[in-house]
Amino acid sequence: MEKNKTKGITRRDFIKGAAAGAAGLVGANLLSGCQNTASVPASAKIFNEPEKWDYECDVVVIGSGTASYAAIRAANEGLETICVEASAFGGGATGFSGGGGWFPMNKWSVEAGDTKEKMMSYLRNCCREIPITDAQLEAYIDNSQPTIDYYDEIFARCSEPVHSQVSGLFGDYQAEWEGSVTNASHSVSYGGVTKWKNAYLEAIELCGGKLLTSTKATKYVWRYDANDVPEVLGILCEQEGRPIAIKARKAVVCGAGGFDWNDEMKNSFLAVETPYACSLSSNDGTMLKATMELAPKLMNMSECFGQWTYKAKAEEQKAMNSPANIVFGHYFPRQIVVNQKGRRFCDESASYDALWLPFAAFDTFAPYGKTNLPAFEIFDQKFVDEIKGFSVDYFIGDLVDGVPSYAIKADSLEELAQKAGIDPEGLKAEVARWNQYCAEGKDPDFHRGEQYIDQMFNRMRDMSLLMEPNLGPIDAAPYYALEIAPNMLGTVGGPAMNEASQCLHISERPIGRLYGCGNFTGFGGPGRGYAGAGGTIGPALVMAYIAAGHILQNQKDWE
Repeated sequence: MEKNKTKGITRRDFIKGAAAGAAGLVGANLLSGCQNTASVPASAKIFNEPEKWDYECDVVVIGSGTASYAAIRAANEGLETICVEASAFGGGATGFSGGGGWFPMNKWSVEAGDTKEKMMSYLRNCCREIPITDAQLEAYIDNSQPTIDYYDEIFARCSEPVHSQVSGLFGDYQAEWEGSVTNASHSVSYGGVTKWKNAYLEAIELCGGKLLTSTKATKYVWRYDANDVPEVLGILCEQEGRPIAIKARKAVVCGAGGFDWNDEMKNSFLAVETPYACSLSSNDGTMLKATMELAPKLMNMSECFGQWTYKAKAEEQKAMNSPANIVFGHYFPRQIVVNQKGRRFCDESASYDALWLPFAAFDTFAPYGKTNLPAFEIFDQKFVDEIKGFSVDYFIGDLVDGVPSYAIKADSLEELAQKAGIDPEGLKAEVARWNQYCAEGKDPDFHRGEQYIDQMFNRMRDMSLLMEPNLGPIDAAPYYALEIAPNMLGTVGGPAMNEASQCLHISERPIGRLYGCGNFTGFGGPGRGYAGAGGTIGPALVMAYIAAGHILQNQKDWE
């Protein structure tokens, strides 16, 4: 690729321009970003300007997970495209996911009775209080099947072709909400995550793009346009210890992931202290911090796709920069989760993204500690016996007599509580209460076993089981306790976007030439919710597809 040094331009007063822009543009019409976005004549200096450009292209894509879809489409449509990936291998966090995405109004769900009206209702409930616009939700719905179709055609040309198919395992996680389905028709997969990852990585270069691994994006090169809104011109990277600069003549699409591994950012923004992450350690918030230099409108910063993990094992994994495992066995009978007072505090079998939320509760008695931390999973010997041979490893780590070596074991609940630091009387009373609920077949405290998802995931251990409440007493010694801690699949806070996947400035105008997708953005799944299997991935893939399409139709070279 041709190398070229950028020409200098007139400099102007930075502070004066920023202040005037913020005052003059608040309330600007969002739709202005969906029209032709050829460069507004710039009148400010270039920030982070390199001495030279090491690479030049039309589109730079940051991240090779869901963002790869933007690289594939841009390259396939004839744009010179470079995709940079921080890790030594490609695929991003998507590369070790379940291998598919959640797509509303796809051809299978439409056959099952899906309508746009139903999907708008369901997704609006997923958003909760997060102000995702109707236009964004409609863009997600309207472009889901086109996204599937577009990449099916490309993946058919790969050396090991893959094709979309209904996953066939799980229905929507919030089955009680209007618009949901329980026939798995929204969750679309590609015959296994490894095959799919190989296909989308191969497709980048198959379509004419270039993939640079071990190349970590660190900064944007940017300037102010005549409206005092930032405009991105390229990126700075670190590639195996040396700095490189890549000029993006038309646009940058950022899918760099969230700030999952940045403890400082997590402690500053998240509603729950979440020290562990089931994601790549390269998701450290570097590009989100770089985006903050551009004064973006931020959204959803207090949230993540949360879960829980076993604390002892997660500490080992974090020390090795390895993802912390998520726990799925809480959907099975004969176990509960309690706080230090021995009290339950949630439906243990709720949608796994919801299980993070109860950890936000504070004890109002000084020094205002967390009500539900530390927390412990309590189970008995029958639970251990019943999960032996389970196809997905329930416990994490080396097992001793069927349980992890870091499990606390005792012959009585009182002894178990004393060893774990739980109030003994509180634990005994709560287990007795739980056992009574199991005998009655109903949990009036937290309604465990009443939701579709509770019963659906219970069948993971044996698909021949009926859909029925997953209640079971804890009454067979010895008893066990495992300390659990907040974990995440990824943060979901970042720049707000419009329906064209353009990142927004605090003025509500699009930041020039900057697009986003996935957990780098504040779109979520959408908002605070998690629609179903592939709920983090489906929206991100569609965003990436939309971003490339908007660039193709609207962006001209900035010189």
